[in-house]
Amino acid sequence: MRKREIECASAKDELVRINEFIDKPLLLIGGLAVQQYELSRNSRDIDLICDFPKILDILRELYPSKEWVIIDKNHNEYRPNYHISHRHEQKAEIIFGPKVSERGGYKLINWDAMERDARPFQHNGKILKNILIPSPHALAYAKLVSFIDRMERSQQKAKQDLIDFCSLTNHVDFNLAEFWNIFKSYDKDSLLAEEFRNKSKEFNAIIQGSCLYDISKFFHGSEYITLEQLGELEGSLPDLVRVMIVADKIEKPEGTLGKAVESNFSKNVEYLFLISSSMAPSEKGKYYKLFEAYHQINNPEANLLDIKALPFEWDNYPIIFYQFKDNEKFAIVAFRGSDLKKGITKLYERIPAEYAHTIAKSLLADAPKDVTQTGTFERGHFEDGENINLDESIERKSVQ
Repeated sequence: MRKREIECASAKDELVRINEFIDKPLLLIGGLAVQQYELSRNSRDIDLICDFPKILDILRELYPSKEWVIIDKNHNEYRPNYHISHRHEQKAEIIFGPKVSERGGYKLINWDAMERDARPFQHNGKILKNILIPSPHALAYAKLVSFIDRMERSQQKAKQDLIDFCSLTNHVDFNLAEFWNIFKSYDKDSLLAEEFRNKSKEFNAIIQGSCLYDISKFFHGSEYITLEQLGELEGSLPDLVRVMIVADKIEKPEGTLGKAVESNFSKNVEYLFLISSSMAPSEKGKYYKLFEAYHQINNPEANLLDIKALPFEWDNYPIIFYQFKDNEKFAIVAFRGSDLKKGITKLYERIPAEYAHTIAKSLLADAPKDVTQTGTFERGHFEDGENINLDESIERKSVQ
């Protein structure tokens, strides 16, 4: 029995057959297209853009039922996913998942525009003139859109899309200006950019593999810190007076953040939680005792903990405010979490100082209601003093 064929090579051999059969060029996207630019990318999926009659022609002529078994795993003519295996020979299974043009136009991708600057596919020294792959910048844009779309359905596939995107941005033929032109033609209001930022936050290590990430730091610097870094910051801020957490609910702090909370109670640092009104009753029962235990163990004599209910639902990102003294003046620094309706998230984004101060004043002005009846905090605590930038004495490594 001979060795099983390399699936990627087998898929490319099928592209040679399709190239010779069709009479006009078709656009190839997906992993095989990316592999033309990133050799370490492995794929056996044949993702061609074509109309349904052409799909049937390819299946009928190249994969006759006497020799091949064809199963559509999706059972959907508009989104087919054909798995094709040979009846008699030990060949790698062929995955043929064409994008059917009859589905209509895509909101964020125009396949005709993707053919601009497209180049022929190459395999074993052959130039396949009827199989075209988009330019690296056009294909990178398609992968970005695919990543956003897939995050809700398949995080693993979305992760691969993001890896493909980063690899394509690093290719020698990637044109940043062309990529930006494509991107802005669909994202005039910057909504797509915001969605990409939000959904890619938890894959920050992947994003850092793109040259674009290093270029962005030339203008803005690093924007996000991890939960572990936030814990280090919370435990090392000099002269920290109080911490205010605004979130839909409360979650147990662990790791460096949990240690910081315990340590801060012993230093007389006050903690105020502002949570969604509907979550207040359950959060009081679940988490007040937990934080009170931290409090009692580390500083039982001081009154340092308060949990209040906002007069509305907090459907936004969690925000943590730190207020500390700097040369007898109050300063505020704040971080916004990366996930909606959470208590604690994996990544945090620094909020500009003026914006943070305005948010804090607005939230406390809405008169949140007591949940614990401790009466530790009063309205206006975060309004006192001047709003200034972080002191130079804060360790730089915590906010990089």
